[in-house]
Amino acid sequence: MKKFIVFLLLQISVLPTMATGQSGDVIYLDGESWNLLWEPINSDPTVYARLKAFLPERRDWSTANGDGYTAFWEIKNGYLCLKQIEILDSIQTYDTETLKKPFAPYYKKKGIRASWFSGEVRAGCGKHIRYVHDGFDRNFETEQVLTIQNGKVIKAVTYHNYRVPGLKINEASKIISRRFPWWKFPEYRGKNIVCIICDTEMSKDGHFLDCYISKMYLLYSHKQIEEDVSLIRAIKETLRSIYPWETIVANGKSQMIEYPIIAIGLEEETN
Repeated sequence: MKKFIVFLLLQISVLPTMATGQSGDVIYLDGESWNLLWEPINSDPTVYARLKAFLPERRDWSTANGDGYTAFWEIKNGYLCLKQIEILDSIQTYDTETLKKPFAPYYKKKGIRASWFSGEVRAGCGKHIRYVHDGFDRNFETEQVLTIQNGKVIKAVTYHNYRVPGLKINEASKIISRRFPWWKFPEYRGKNIVCIICDTEMSKDGHFLDCYISKMYLLYSHKQIEEDVSLIRAIKETLRSIYPWETIVANGKSQMIEYPIIAIGLEEETN
């Protein structure tokens, strides 16, 4: 029997080889410390450059924190405000009074408002329910999504994230290929099909609903399969026939896979 290949993580073959998880900043919400999964200072090149010029040139750094410092934030009078900055692996701490100079345009008596920043940020606490070793691609048990406009928090939504037990995609090799209707596709019998999927949509109880199949090819020849609507439909119907899948429910969305992109293969079993 040919070697059976069904599960390939694209962190090996597609995702950047130098990707690494980032530590992020810290934010205080209602007096509690949360992980801020973003770095608002870095969003503005001028603010970022002024701070880097102000901080000591020689400071420790790591692959998770290339800037060598952590910013601490709080929500004050409805605004995202910088509380302090700590140098990595050092006792050096800069409070708002000390940071007057690099943040002069944003310094007020009530603190440093991040009015240079607009966007959506996530804050998390508790255990990880999902972790990808790339940037801030992770989810915590509890997350708060903050929508910020010129430093002002205009919306805050709290989510309680969780996993639904079920079949893991990397343990489903035989069942996927056994259920696939090979008789409909004689041209692919005896061959190994690899399809690249992303944007999975799941029900909250573990039913597969849909996904985007961005590419299909034959594994050993690397010959790309041109868009085949019938083949795509059959793959999706096969995935829908399996239940329950392990499902990650995070921030109001449900997904099947740990990674944003994944490769799955199909090969007909022979006796």
